[in-house]
Amino acid sequence: MSSLIARICTFLAAGLLGAEPAGPAATMEKTSLVDSLDSGWVASPGLSISFVTGLDGQGKALGVRLRQSGRMDTKPRNLKPAVLRISVRVQGSGRRDRLFAILQDAYGRNQLVPFGFTDFKDVRTLNADTATILQLVRLEPKGLMFFGFYVEKAQGAESSIVIDTLEITNGLPYIFPEEPFGIR
Repeated sequence: MSSLIARICTFLAAGLLGAEPAGPAATMEKTSLVDSLDSGWVASPGLSISFVTGLDGQGKALGVRLRQSGRMDTKPRNLKPAVLRISVRVQGSGRRDRLFAILQDAYGRNQLVPFGFTDFKDVRTLNADTATILQLVRLEPKGLMFFGFYVEKAQGAESSIVIDTLEITNGLPYIFPEEPFGIR
């Protein structure tokens, strides 16, 4: 029993301290938000979405006009277990609008995970750290579900952003030592 507790503590400590998984390097899955995630995007009132040319000049991206805070949903997508980070390429609004990913954890609870502020006018990659979201049920990896984005609009006039390529960085399962930290 103490061995199981020690393994769980090791897993939690590694995840909370941002340790990289054991073994080969993490894998990255890159996908277009429009082409691969279904074109069935739905925006809440106060947001309007359109499909624009991708930020790299190829494919399509999601153009979002913000009149108030709201969410953009698409067909739910299962993400492989051990998601370390989700990244998106964004052309900012130049205002303090804040972008979040809408995820569901292994227990079915919705989570808003922040990418950050869009207070820039150029194109940048924003990252959402998912290491603290539960992706295990009874030590069985279940993964996460991606539902879309939530945008918290800054005070003031209307603004717009463009959201492009979604990158998902997965780690490999942690390898637990037989006697972590010398606990027996």
